[in-house]
Amino acid sequence: MTKHEAEQWIRQAQKYIGAKKPVVTKSQLGFPSTIEPCRLDSVMLKEDNGDFFPIARLRSVNTGILCGQEDLEQTLEYLHRVGN
Repeated sequence: MTKHEAEQWIRQAQKYIGAKKPVVTKSQLGFPSTIEPCRLDSVMLKEDNGDFFPIARLRSVNTGILCGQEDLEQTLEYLHRVGN
């Protein structure tokens, strides 16, 4: 997507900062994957060969640790659907 389109997604995401979203964590050291309640912490813009990707950063509600990063469009679609 273009930089302008990505920036529009980021502007739209600002109203959802702090909204909750469940995230499946990766299994580590023999522990199984779990579903962690997370909040939309921040958004960032990544660029790869002229293509821009808005990224959502999600932080655990329980631990405050970064749960992960995912496509911002996917995150906003979920938050809009559940009415956060």
